[in-house]
Amino acid sequence: MVGAGFILFTVEVKDPYYGSKASTSIEMEIARPPLINSLVVWPNNGTALTTLFSARCSAVSFQIPLLYAYKYRLHGATKDTQLTSHLISNELSTTLPVGNFTILAEVMDSLGGVSSESSQNIESNPAATAVVSAESIQDSLDYQCNSTKRVIMQLRTIVASSNAVAEADRLDVVTACEQMVSTLRVSGRYDEMLRLISYALSTK
Repeated sequence: MVGAGFILFTVEVKDPYYGSKASTSIEMEIARPPLINSLVVWPNNGTALTTLFSARCSAVSFQIPLLYAYKYRLHGATKDTQLTSHLISNELSTTLPVGNFTILAEVMDSLGGVSSESSQNIESNPAATAVVSAESIQDSLDYQCNSTKRVIMQLRTIVASSNAVAEADRLDVVTACEQMVSTLRVSGRYDEMLRLISYALSTK
């Protein structure tokens, strides 16, 4: 070594018969890999597959241009997942699956020298889901049943008060309406059920 980052190679040749010598030397500079100053990732928590996480890596080197690649590693995993290949841009924006992650930046110079840096812990949480209690479901079913019963009573009154329909026909109409309303309610086809009820109530 002749100084920081330099190596001196010397080759010496000796004549075995006459003892004469000759030598030559070459000095080589050993390039250092890029120096990473910082890796910033924000936000440090968010919602999986929704929040856009951003990263920015800052590095310096005499061997330019510099190329940047990003990966993430799930905590507890032994392998990294590639987010980008080596690109000229030092910034990244991406969503993440559910889990706790570390973002890794890899910087490569023009000679192939590589340095890497990892971020702080990043949390990607599952999306919130609505919780419906059993009591609220039962209350809704009771309300629907009571409403249906009231409508059936109104249908009976309407059909029974009609003089243009024979008695047997009136009973058939009431039964058919009851069955149709009940079927639509059970199958969740509430829009159709309401249209049927609205039609029945308008036929006085």
